[in-house]
Amino acid sequence: MPRHAGPAARQRSSTQTKKEKEKAKSAQETRILDEQEQEAEIKHLRRQNRRDNEQNHYTLDAGVSVVLLLSFIHFLRQIDDGSLPLIILCLLQTLLLPLSLTPSRIPPLSALTTRYHQLIVLTQLVIFVLAYIAIGQDKSFVRVARWALPELVTGAVEIARRGERGMEKRLKELEALRYNAKGP
Repeated sequence: MPRHAGPAARQRSSTQTKKEKEKAKSAQETRILDEQEQEAEIKHLRRQNRRDNEQNHYTLDAGVSVVLLLSFIHFLRQIDDGSLPLIILCLLQTLLLPLSLTPSRIPPLSALTTRYHQLIVLTQLVIFVLAYIAIGQDKSFVRVARWALPELVTGAVEIARRGERGMEKRLKELEALRYNAKGP
């Protein structure tokens, strides 16, 4: 049997009322920007986007560098263990990691890494799956996580790059929406 909450259930919450007031206030404050104000706003958004991208690049490059160091250490340990398939997979993981650095860090490869980074992510995933199968019964969390790290950091770089491309596309769309309005 359905419960009837009575008249109190039909009243607006204070949060809903506050949001409605903010919308009404925002609508009243909306004004048309002239061409110079539009240009200034777009420039501001581009500068902010550029700063955010640079910060993301430094952070992701630091992550890639740390994982590269860990992968190199892991490669040296794999050599001591003597499992040839795992040595090859670890070497491939280690060699692919620098391709996830910000393209400007390795200029000769920048066009290649920008265009084909999705393939690098896919290759890292295949290497992880093969390593997961090859390690057999010793699937401790630490060992699996160690093999997954290069794929995770490469995937994070790809997600960030897609975000950058999406933001650039939105900024271009915003520029296309400019309208002619004369200033005061």
